[in-house]
Amino acid sequence: MEEKYTTVKTSNNLKFLTSFVTIFLLSVIYFSENSNVEENITHTVIEVHKREESKSMER
Repeated sequence: MEEKYTTVKTSNNLKFLTSFVTIFLLSVIYFSENSNVEENITHTVIEVHKREESKSMER
């Protein structure tokens, strides 16, 4: 039972890391393409957050 929990925890950490990297990469892309950066980053963060929520809803 204890091992299962550890695996789930690791998986959640990995998910968090993946979303962070995704946000970072998309932000960098927006930085290089647009001057209206703040709005785009906010939009990106919201999109990624929505995606994560829908993934967790599926379970």
